[in-house]
Amino acid sequence: MTDRRPGFRWRLFCGLGLAASLATLGFWGSTSCFVRAMPLAGSVQKLVGHQRSVEADFRDSARRAYKMVLMESCQRNPAFARSRVLAPEIALLDQLEAELEESNAGYQLEIARRDIEASGAGCWSDSDPRFAQRHVEMAREDFGRAYRRLVSLAPQLAGPWPHDPLPPEISASFRKAVSALPLTGEVMCRISEYRDDRWIMGPAWQAVSAFRESLKGTAYAPHYDMAREDAVFIESITVVECAAPSRDAPEEVRDAVERHAASTIANIRRDFDIR
Repeated sequence: MTDRRPGFRWRLFCGLGLAASLATLGFWGSTSCFVRAMPLAGSVQKLVGHQRSVEADFRDSARRAYKMVLMESCQRNPAFARSRVLAPEIALLDQLEAELEESNAGYQLEIARRDIEASGAGCWSDSDPRFAQRHVEMAREDFGRAYRRLVSLAPQLAGPWPHDPLPPEISASFRKAVSALPLTGEVMCRISEYRDDRWIMGPAWQAVSAFRESLKGTAYAPHYDMAREDAVFIESITVVECAAPSRDAPEEVRDAVERHAASTIANIRRDFDIR
């Protein structure tokens, strides 16, 4: 995995009710927990009124592949160093990077790698050598599925490496920040016991839409759209277990959601000097 060009973001999908959820991306689905599922076949599918893009599909598979080869043992056991036990898998990624260099597919691959590197791949709890060996096997299996998906999708990503005027570390940070917003205009579980979800989310969605409109003509706009594509894709392959709808006063819930969205947008504008 050579160091060539910059890239992107990962996210947590788990919420624990209104108060805790406001601090997590899981809030926008109002769920108790999101369970990841395997991608469905096909490069573009219709989901809740949105197009599921082949680029987002490719990035998701790339993130899984990179995560599997970068996720070390928490105990840092040299016997299970991924650079050694997963050397063949790492070599496959190196080869794929070289083959896709300067192409749109290579750009998407690099975005995914930078995403995982920026947010951290996590670590396996490998205090028991038996678990450590099983985790290596699991990583190899998941990598294989992700890699095969990458190879099958790459031919659909025609075109050269896109021009990106933003410094890579800035664009990566921006996409990560934007991913904390409710980007898809949908919720995956009922939010309030008493009012419709669209009534609850309406003001927040309007604020997010206005923010996207303000990005027109800037170098940030395509990165916002990429984050939104990823959010749509993740929802399309995610199975949710929903918590009970909130019994709080619906006006309070709506106000809390709107304040959270407004605060997040204000922070993004401040951090990236967006007027």
